[in-house]
Amino acid sequence: KGILLGVFFVSFGMTINVSYILANPFWLLLSTAGLMVIKAIIIYILCRLWKVPKPAALEGAILLPQAGEFGLLVIGSAVTLHLIDPSDGQFMLIVVGLTMFVTPVLAPLARRAGRWAEEKQAHRQLNTNADEQEGFHDHVVLIGYGRMGRFITETLAKEGVTVLALDSDAARVRKAQKSGTSVYFGDATKKSTFANANLDKAMSVVITLNDAKTTDRVVRQLHQEHPDLQMFARAAKIAQAQELEEKYKVNAIPEYVAVSSELAAHVLEHCGLEHPQVHLSLERQDKTKN
Repeated sequence: KGILLGVFFVSFGMTINVSYILANPFWLLLSTAGLMVIKAIIIYILCRLWKVPKPAALEGAILLPQAGEFGLLVIGSAVTLHLIDPSDGQFMLIVVGLTMFVTPVLAPLARRAGRWAEEKQAHRQLNTNADEQEGFHDHVVLIGYGRMGRFITETLAKEGVTVLALDSDAARVRKAQKSGTSVYFGDATKKSTFANANLDKAMSVVITLNDAKTTDRVVRQLHQEHPDLQMFARAAKIAQAQELEEKYKVNAIPEYVAVSSELAAHVLEHCGLEHPQVHLSLERQDKTKN
Protein backbone atom coordinates (compact mmCIF):
# COMPACT_ATOMS: atom_id res chain seq x y z
CA LYS A 1 0.00 0.00 0.00
CA GLY A 2 2.79 2.42 0.92
CA ILE A 3 4.68 1.70 -2.30
CA LEU A 4 1.59 2.22 -4.44
CA LEU A 5 0.81 5.51 -2.71
CA GLY A 6 4.40 6.59 -3.20
CA VAL A 7 4.29 5.79 -6.92
CA PHE A 8 0.96 7.61 -7.27
CA PHE A 9 2.12 10.84 -5.67
CA VAL A 10 5.53 10.74 -7.32
CA SER A 11 3.84 10.39 -10.70
CA PHE A 12 1.60 13.31 -9.78
CA GLY A 13 4.59 15.41 -8.81
CA MET A 14 6.27 14.64 -12.14
CA THR A 15 3.33 16.27 -13.98
CA ILE A 16 3.73 19.58 -12.12
CA ASN A 17 5.44 22.40 -13.95
CA VAL A 18 7.34 24.42 -11.34
CA SER A 19 7.70 27.42 -13.66
CA TYR A 20 3.90 27.50 -13.97
CA ILE A 21 3.62 27.86 -10.17
CA LEU A 22 6.14 30.71 -10.15
CA ALA A 23 4.27 32.46 -12.95
CA ASN A 24 0.81 32.24 -11.30
CA PRO A 25 1.25 32.21 -7.50
CA PHE A 26 -1.57 34.66 -6.75
CA TRP A 27 -4.30 32.89 -8.72
CA LEU A 28 -3.18 29.46 -7.53
CA LEU A 29 -3.32 30.46 -3.86
CA LEU A 30 -6.60 32.35 -4.32
CA SER A 31 -8.20 29.39 -6.11
CA THR A 32 -6.96 26.98 -3.45
CA ALA A 33 -8.40 29.13 -0.67
CA GLY A 34 -11.66 29.65 -2.56
CA LEU A 35 -12.13 25.95 -3.24
CA MET A 36 -11.50 25.03 0.41
CA VAL A 37 -13.77 27.76 1.78
CA ILE A 38 -16.66 26.83 -0.52
CA LYS A 39 -16.29 23.14 0.25
CA ALA A 40 -16.01 23.84 4.00
CA ILE A 41 -19.28 25.79 3.91
CA ILE A 42 -21.03 22.96 2.05
CA ILE A 43 -19.71 20.35 4.50
CA TYR A 44 -20.83 22.41 7.51
CA ILE A 45 -24.33 22.88 6.07
CA LEU A 46 -24.65 19.17 5.26
CA CYS A 47 -23.47 18.21 8.74
CA ARG A 48 -26.04 20.48 10.34
CA LEU A 49 -28.78 19.11 8.08
CA TRP A 50 -27.89 15.63 9.33
CA LYS A 51 -28.14 16.86 12.96
CA VAL A 52 -24.39 16.73 13.62
CA PRO A 53 -23.56 18.93 16.68
CA LYS A 54 -22.11 22.34 15.84
CA PRO A 55 -18.63 21.68 17.32
CA ALA A 56 -18.26 18.45 15.33
CA ALA A 57 -19.66 20.09 12.19
CA LEU A 58 -17.17 22.96 12.48
CA GLU A 59 -14.25 20.58 13.05
CA GLY A 60 -15.29 18.44 10.07
CA ALA A 61 -15.72 21.46 7.82
CA ILE A 62 -12.16 22.65 8.54
CA LEU A 63 -10.66 19.15 8.32
CA LEU A 64 -12.32 17.92 5.10
CA PRO A 65 -12.35 20.76 2.50
CA GLN A 66 -9.42 19.45 0.45
CA ALA A 67 -9.83 17.93 -2.99
CA GLY A 68 -9.21 14.19 -3.07
CA GLU A 69 -6.96 11.83 -5.03
CA PHE A 70 -9.82 11.11 -7.44
CA GLY A 71 -9.62 14.74 -8.52
CA LEU A 72 -6.07 14.11 -9.70
CA LEU A 73 -7.16 11.02 -11.63
CA VAL A 74 -10.12 12.77 -13.26
CA ILE A 75 -8.12 15.84 -14.28
CA GLY A 76 -5.20 13.73 -15.51
CA SER A 77 -7.52 11.56 -17.60
CA ALA A 78 -9.29 14.63 -18.98
CA VAL A 79 -5.98 16.14 -20.11
CA THR A 80 -4.87 12.84 -21.66
CA LEU A 81 -8.13 12.54 -23.60
CA HIS A 82 -7.88 16.22 -24.67
CA LEU A 83 -11.16 17.08 -22.93
CA ILE A 84 -9.60 20.14 -21.30
CA ASP A 85 -6.73 22.40 -22.24
CA PRO A 86 -3.35 21.25 -20.85
CA SER A 87 -2.79 24.69 -19.29
CA ASP A 88 -6.14 24.54 -17.49
CA GLY A 89 -5.39 20.97 -16.44
CA GLN A 90 -2.03 22.04 -15.02
CA PHE A 91 -3.71 24.80 -13.04
CA MET A 92 -6.34 22.45 -11.64
CA LEU A 93 -3.79 19.76 -10.75
CA ILE A 94 -1.72 22.25 -8.77
CA VAL A 95 -4.80 23.57 -6.95
CA VAL A 96 -5.84 20.03 -6.00
CA GLY A 97 -2.31 19.26 -4.83
CA LEU A 98 -2.14 22.43 -2.75
CA THR A 99 -5.40 21.63 -0.96
CA MET A 100 -4.01 18.21 -0.04
CA PHE A 101 -0.71 19.77 1.03
CA VAL A 102 -2.47 22.18 3.42
CA THR A 103 -4.58 19.46 5.10
CA PRO A 104 -1.99 18.40 7.75
CA VAL A 105 -1.69 22.05 8.78
CA LEU A 106 -5.47 22.33 9.18
CA ALA A 107 -5.80 19.21 11.36
CA PRO A 108 -4.68 20.84 14.66
CA LEU A 109 -6.62 24.00 13.75
CA ALA A 110 -9.76 21.91 13.26
CA ARG A 111 -9.36 20.31 16.70
CA ARG A 112 -8.87 23.72 18.34
CA ALA A 113 -11.90 25.14 16.52
CA GLY A 114 -14.01 22.18 17.63
CA ARG A 115 -12.95 22.60 21.27
CA TRP A 116 -13.57 26.37 21.06
CA ALA A 117 -17.09 25.83 19.70
CA GLU A 118 -17.74 23.21 22.36
CA GLU A 119 -16.62 25.59 25.11
CA LYS A 120 -18.72 28.44 23.71
CA GLN A 121 -21.74 26.16 23.64
CA ALA A 122 -21.07 25.06 27.20
CA HIS A 123 -20.58 28.67 28.33
CA ARG A 124 -24.02 29.54 26.99
CA GLN A 125 -25.39 26.59 28.87
CA LEU A 126 -23.61 27.78 32.02
CA ASN A 127 -25.14 31.25 31.71
CA THR A 128 -28.57 29.70 31.15
CA ASN A 129 -28.23 27.74 34.39
CA ALA A 130 -26.85 30.65 36.43
CA ASP A 131 -30.10 31.11 38.39
CA GLU A 132 -30.09 27.45 39.28
CA GLN A 133 -26.55 27.70 40.66
CA GLU A 134 -27.43 30.77 42.72
CA GLY A 135 -29.99 28.66 44.57
CA PHE A 136 -27.30 26.45 46.12
CA HIS A 137 -26.49 26.85 49.84
CA ASP A 138 -24.88 24.63 52.46
CA HIS A 139 -23.41 22.70 49.57
CA VAL A 140 -20.05 21.27 48.53
CA VAL A 141 -18.35 22.66 45.44
CA LEU A 142 -16.42 19.98 43.57
CA ILE A 143 -13.84 20.98 40.95
CA GLY A 144 -12.98 18.26 38.44
CA TYR A 145 -15.73 15.76 37.62
CA GLY A 146 -13.53 12.89 36.50
CA ARG A 147 -13.67 9.35 37.87
CA MET A 148 -12.63 10.46 41.36
CA GLY A 149 -14.93 13.48 41.31
CA ARG A 150 -17.88 11.39 40.14
CA PHE A 151 -17.32 8.84 42.93
CA ILE A 152 -17.11 11.58 45.57
CA THR A 153 -20.25 13.25 44.22
CA GLU A 154 -22.23 10.00 44.31
CA THR A 155 -20.97 9.19 47.83
CA LEU A 156 -21.93 12.60 49.20
CA ALA A 157 -25.30 12.53 47.42
CA LYS A 158 -26.16 9.21 49.10
CA GLU A 159 -25.62 10.92 52.46
CA GLY A 160 -27.88 13.82 51.50
CA VAL A 161 -25.10 16.34 50.81
CA THR A 162 -25.75 18.74 47.92
CA VAL A 163 -22.86 18.91 45.46
CA LEU A 164 -22.25 21.52 42.77
CA ALA A 165 -19.62 20.12 40.41
CA LEU A 166 -17.57 22.06 37.86
CA ASP A 167 -15.59 20.61 34.97
CA SER A 168 -13.89 21.99 31.84
CA ASP A 169 -14.77 18.99 29.65
CA ALA A 170 -17.97 20.03 27.87
CA ALA A 171 -18.79 16.51 26.66
CA ARG A 172 -18.42 15.15 30.20
CA VAL A 173 -20.63 17.92 31.55
CA ARG A 174 -23.40 17.19 29.03
CA LYS A 175 -23.26 13.48 29.79
CA ALA A 176 -23.48 14.11 33.54
CA GLN A 177 -26.35 16.57 33.17
CA LYS A 178 -28.35 14.04 31.14
CA SER A 179 -28.16 11.71 34.15
CA GLY A 180 -29.54 14.50 36.39
CA THR A 181 -26.29 15.42 38.14
CA SER A 182 -25.63 19.07 39.02
CA VAL A 183 -22.47 19.44 36.92
CA TYR A 184 -21.68 22.69 35.11
CA PHE A 185 -19.06 23.76 32.63
CA GLY A 186 -16.28 25.95 33.94
CA ASP A 187 -12.54 26.52 33.73
CA ALA A 188 -11.29 26.43 37.32
CA THR A 189 -8.36 28.72 36.48
CA LYS A 190 -10.76 31.60 35.66
CA LYS A 191 -12.32 33.70 38.40
CA SER A 192 -15.59 34.01 36.46
CA THR A 193 -16.16 30.26 36.86
CA PHE A 194 -16.88 30.67 40.56
CA ALA A 195 -19.13 33.71 40.17
CA ASN A 196 -22.32 31.63 40.40
CA ALA A 197 -21.01 28.82 42.62
CA ASN A 198 -22.12 30.58 45.84
CA LEU A 199 -18.80 29.94 47.57
CA ASP A 200 -19.84 32.23 50.44
CA LYS A 201 -22.64 29.80 51.26
CA ALA A 202 -20.68 26.61 50.57
CA MET A 203 -19.59 24.26 53.33
CA SER A 204 -16.38 23.28 51.56
CA VAL A 205 -14.58 22.87 48.25
CA VAL A 206 -13.18 19.58 46.95
CA ILE A 207 -10.50 19.74 44.23
CA THR A 208 -9.94 16.50 42.32
CA LEU A 209 -7.98 17.81 39.33
CA ASN A 210 -5.28 15.48 38.00
CA ASP A 211 -2.88 18.31 37.15
CA ALA A 212 -0.68 19.40 40.06
CA LYS A 213 0.06 22.90 38.73
CA THR A 214 -3.60 23.63 38.07
CA THR A 215 -4.49 22.38 41.55
CA ASP A 216 -1.92 24.72 43.14
CA ARG A 217 -3.23 27.65 41.09
CA VAL A 218 -6.87 26.99 42.01
CA VAL A 219 -6.07 26.56 45.71
CA ARG A 220 -4.06 29.79 45.77
CA GLN A 221 -6.83 31.72 44.02
CA LEU A 222 -9.58 30.37 46.30
CA HIS A 223 -7.51 31.01 49.42
CA GLN A 224 -6.97 34.64 48.41
CA GLU A 225 -10.66 35.30 47.80
CA HIS A 226 -12.15 33.00 50.47
CA PRO A 227 -9.53 32.50 53.20
CA ASP A 228 -12.00 30.88 55.62
CA LEU A 229 -13.33 28.35 53.12
CA GLN A 230 -12.49 24.74 54.01
CA MET A 231 -10.73 22.99 51.13
CA PHE A 232 -9.94 19.36 50.38
CA ALA A 233 -7.59 18.49 47.53
CA ARG A 234 -6.17 15.60 45.59
CA ALA A 235 -2.37 15.81 45.56
CA ALA A 236 0.03 14.14 43.17
CA LYS A 237 2.81 13.65 45.71
CA ILE A 238 3.41 13.89 49.44
CA ALA A 239 5.50 17.02 48.96
CA GLN A 240 2.62 18.81 47.23
CA ALA A 241 0.16 17.71 49.91
CA GLN A 242 2.43 19.01 52.68
CA GLU A 243 2.90 22.33 50.86
CA LEU A 244 -0.86 22.79 50.44
CA GLU A 245 -1.45 22.02 54.12
CA GLU A 246 1.28 24.36 55.37
CA LYS A 247 0.55 27.31 53.08
CA TYR A 248 -3.22 27.19 52.69
CA LYS A 249 -4.43 24.81 55.43
CA VAL A 250 -5.84 22.45 52.83
CA ASN A 251 -6.69 18.87 53.70
CA ALA A 252 -4.67 17.29 50.91
CA ILE A 253 -4.17 13.57 50.37
CA PRO A 254 -1.74 12.03 47.84
CA GLU A 255 -3.82 10.14 45.30
CA TYR A 256 -2.08 6.79 45.85
CA VAL A 257 -2.34 6.78 49.67
CA ALA A 258 -6.05 6.03 49.93
CA VAL A 259 -5.89 3.26 47.34
CA SER A 260 -2.83 1.67 48.95
CA SER A 261 -4.42 1.76 52.41
CA GLU A 262 -7.66 0.23 51.13
CA LEU A 263 -5.82 -2.57 49.34
CA ALA A 264 -3.67 -3.28 52.40
CA ALA A 265 -6.80 -3.46 54.58
CA HIS A 266 -8.43 -5.98 52.23
CA VAL A 267 -5.28 -8.12 52.09
CA LEU A 268 -5.01 -8.20 55.90
CA GLU A 269 -8.68 -9.07 56.18
CA HIS A 270 -8.24 -11.91 53.67
CA CYS A 271 -5.32 -13.22 55.70
CA GLY A 272 -7.52 -13.35 58.78
CA LEU A 273 -5.62 -10.62 60.58
CA GLU A 274 -7.06 -7.76 62.51
CA HIS A 275 -5.74 -4.70 60.83
CA PRO A 276 -5.31 -1.44 62.72
CA GLN A 277 -7.25 1.68 61.80
CA VAL A 278 -5.71 3.18 58.69
CA HIS A 279 -4.42 6.74 59.18
CA LEU A 280 -3.68 8.90 56.19
CA SER A 281 -1.24 11.05 58.13
CA LEU A 282 1.17 12.83 55.88
CA GLU A 283 3.63 13.13 58.72
CA ARG A 284 3.65 9.36 59.17
CA GLN A 285 3.96 8.80 55.43
CA ASP A 286 6.87 11.22 55.29
CA LYS A 287 8.67 9.40 58.10
CA THR A 288 8.18 6.09 56.27
CA LYS A 289 9.57 7.64 53.14
CA ASN A 290 12.66 8.92 54.95
